Amino acid sequence: IGPFPGGAPRRMGITQGMLLAPTFYPLIPPLGEEGWQVEAAPPGGDTTNSETALYDLSITAPADLALAVSGVEVDREVSGARQTVRVLSGPMRDIAFALGPFQVAERQVGQVTLRAWLLPDHLEEQDVVLDAAAGQWALLEELVGPYPYPELDIVDSPGAFGGIEYPGLIFIGTLGTPWVVEPVVHEVAHQWFYALIGDDQIHEPWLDEALATYATALYYERAFGSGRATGYLSDLRSVVRAHAKPETPIGLGVGEYASEEDYTIFVYFKGALFLETLRHSIGEDAFHSFLKSYYQAHRFDIANADDFQDAAERACACDLDALFDLWVYEGGELPELAR
Repeated sequence: IGPFPGGAPRRMGITQGMLLAPTFYPLIPPLGEEGWQVEAAPPGGDTTNSETALYDLSITAPADLALAVSGVEVDREVSGARQTVRVLSGPMRDIAFALGPFQVAERQVGQVTLRAWLLPDHLEEQDVVLDAAAGQWALLEELVGPYPYPELDIVDSPGAFGGIEYPGLIFIGTLGTPWVVEPVVHEVAHQWFYALIGDDQIHEPWLDEALATYATALYYERAFGSGRATGYLSDLRSVVRAHAKPETPIGLGVGEYASEEDYTIFVYFKGALFLETLRHSIGEDAFHSFLKSYYQAHRFDIANADDFQDAAERACACDLDALFDLWVYEGGELPELAR
């Protein structure tokens, strides 16, 4: 593993005295009707589509560096300048670690330990990071379902796409800037939408990215009031409406969008607007019931768009074909926000 080109972090490599190592271990691809799903991911989106597995790993590293890793440390042996750490995990669909000169801040939320692994220049931001993570964690435990792992690691990773999610561990690339809270709450949301409820991130990426983006609006609504959430969604709507083809559906695969920018605008931004519309179409009680039943049916599994629609229709006892056609499959004119 070499340094990031030009010193600019991407997903894996060495920068600023850190080693970032996501998806460093072989994954189990899904087995579909046409065989194992092992195609390479197109650029611009997430790189994996994998089943959950149980991990038992030992990592040997320099003893003077801190090691953040998915799963739970169960043993550590130090011999001279080296440390060997053994890690066990519950069902996880990927695993990642980071090695560097981190200092650790912790917070207990319920039965879960949140850990912020911070570079020395960013220690003063520990409360910002942990407040946002704790607030989103508590909200999604309430609205969606239990977080089943004993810890969640938040790793300071300058430039790492703003943020990148892995089960039990997230990289945040915006510390030291004014934009910290949004990536933290977005990536924490991925612990439910991707890590727990899996999806085909290559062909149906909206199933986790739209939900994680909308969960940011839910966080703003809970933490700061409905006005903040409405403003956030209105900003997303303005970006979508300014596009030359705002009617583009959210349900395309990563490689079917014309550019990475289009992928972000439609999968993330318009996807969040779809969820806001779905919420107001079926009503608050049905929407909350839908989130819980969708989680219960597909935790540790891989869901698809049909599963998502079926769960929503069961919750509202209604037919949502027209709504899904408009937003997910065929596209069309962007309706007004319900707020």
